[in-house]
Amino acid sequence: MDLEKNKGIIHFLEGTSNKEEWNELKEWSKSDENKKVLEEYEGIWNGAEIIGNKKNIDISWKKLNNKLNFNEDHKKGILYSPILRIAAVFIIAFGLGIIFNDYTSNYKSSKIALNNTNIKIPYGSKSNITLPDGTEVWLNSGSSIQYSNDLIQDTRDVFIKGEAYFNVTKNNNVPFIVHTSHINIKVHGTSFNVKSYENENIIETTLIEGSIEILGKNQKSEKSVFLKPDHKASFNKESNKLQIKNIESEIYLYTAWKDNKFMFNNEPLESLVIRLERWYDLDIDIENNDLLDLRFSGSFTNETAEQAIHALKLSSTFNYSISKNKVNIY
Repeated sequence: MDLEKNKGIIHFLEGTSNKEEWNELKEWSKSDENKKVLEEYEGIWNGAEIIGNKKNIDISWKKLNNKLNFNEDHKKGILYSPILRIAAVFIIAFGLGIIFNDYTSNYKSSKIALNNTNIKIPYGSKSNITLPDGTEVWLNSGSSIQYSNDLIQDTRDVFIKGEAYFNVTKNNNVPFIVHTSHINIKVHGTSFNVKSYENENIIETTLIEGSIEILGKNQKSEKSVFLKPDHKASFNKESNKLQIKNIESEIYLYTAWKDNKFMFNNEPLESLVIRLERWYDLDIDIENNDLLDLRFSGSFTNETAEQAIHALKLSSTFNYSISKNKVNIY
């Protein structure tokens, strides 16, 4: 590989490549051999980020560029440096799977240099991850995300079940698309929240800033709808209808969860308990149907599950019992 191609890879991994460099690198990486070389360099780059800040360690990419040759005789030297070997081994081991050994903790993931990644967040937990393109994603309890680590492609496709907050890295050359069960969301460089749990009839998309486009699953035949900041799009799975609402005065209700705040405003107990089950990993049974329409407003931050249930009781008329993670409200 020539020096210009080397610079193209640097710009690609730094996220600074121009359209010409992007197209050239994309064409070059179509061969399996070249793609493998690119993946190895991406693994080293990502491994360096996991070990520490590139500016503070001895293997910044530009230094690596001076140490390595791109000709056939030196391809095996890519992983020669001991610290680079550690970085590569770490990234591969990390990518084999995320082990959740403490269900009450918040989990963090870094860039993973494998072809595909699936992450599932159990009830009672949340996670903040960084996708290979630099996009930040917060995942709420009981959510999952699937994405590809192959950055040389026509679109950046992410598949979501549950709730996620995105801060998307802008790249005009490669659209970012979030896939849910019934709608897709095309991103134009932005921050937004998506809520799409399988057991809920409504899919909500809340735009904080930037621009997003709501698409039907059959993008060619269905019209798209652009969402403005401080607006929420609600898609009804049964009626197949989309509603747009200005929520500027209460947008914090839809994003506070990523800052570990459980907020609710005039919310019926029926839907509130569903959120509480995910947040605290509870099994809540409401024995009296007359209680379902009771409405509550407030917020929880550091409260335990029992403290949260007790606070609701004090502002209402119900009683409750708790045994481990089982709650009966009556």
